Amino acid sequence: TADIAPLVSLRSIQIKYCRNMTCLSSGISDLPSLEELSIGGFSSELDVFPFPTIDTNYDNEDDILPSPSSSNGSEIVGRSKFKSLVRLELYGSGMDKVKSLPNSIQYLHQLRHLCIRWFRGLEDLPEWLGNLTSLRVLELYYLRNLKCLPSQAALRQ
Repeated sequence: TADIAPLVSLRSIQIKYCRNMTCLSSGISDLPSLEELSIGGFSSELDVFPFPTIDTNYDNEDDILPSPSSSNGSEIVGRSKFKSLVRLELYGSGMDKVKSLPNSIQYLHQLRHLCIRWFRGLEDLPEWLGNLTSLRVLELYYLRNLKCLPSQAALRQ
């Protein structure tokens, strides 16, 4: 796996429709200038969308520890993850076994734009969408089985 840590000036990444891909580089969430991330359309074998885990129990950015490896090998912990990310696009195309969005997204409080596309297995949007207090744009496309949005109370948060 290539080390992307030296790419400290990288502002945007698009990784889409790489059908054999099953995990993301663990360093992707450490890129200090990353503002836009567009990912998805990975292996149809995945039942969980490969997105880094953000553990909010760590107050010190220097106290970042590896988590136990997950089935997709992409989980990492630490509050400093994705600290500049303001736009996130998730593509579920071809990943029909994925039934939910990554829970880590709820901790991206600086996120202003969230786009969710082509998740056939997604029936509900999580209540934690209301935690994204900086969110200004929410785009939902081709969510064939989506039945309901989060409650009005959750969205008012």
